[in-house]
Amino acid sequence: MFRHRPLGFQDDLDNQTIYEDVIALVRQMKPRTQFVFATHNPNIPMLGDAEQVHVCSFMDDRFSVQSGGVDDARQQTEIVNIMEGGREAFNRHKEIYQAWKSQN
Repeated sequence: MFRHRPLGFQDDLDNQTIYEDVIALVRQMKPRTQFVFATHNPNIPMLGDAEQVHVCSFMDDRFSVQSGGVDDARQQTEIVNIMEGGREAFNRHKEIYQAWKSQN
């Protein structure tokens, strides 16, 4: 259907739309399509089941790339730091969600 054609997405979608529409489409097309995303939204690599994550940084006039899968501990640390706001923010979100879950 989209053979050899790039497909672009709007960069300011809410997380519900990303999950229900974008991730659903990615998972459906993944067996036959390669995707490249540039994002700070953790839902894309995590819920989209990314096989490779490339963390890019620029410091002291040097560009570096760290690559690996989402199951790699170094990549998990970078995903948490960059996309979730760090370990403290990640843990705080987790605590809040668990409290909500226990109330429902």
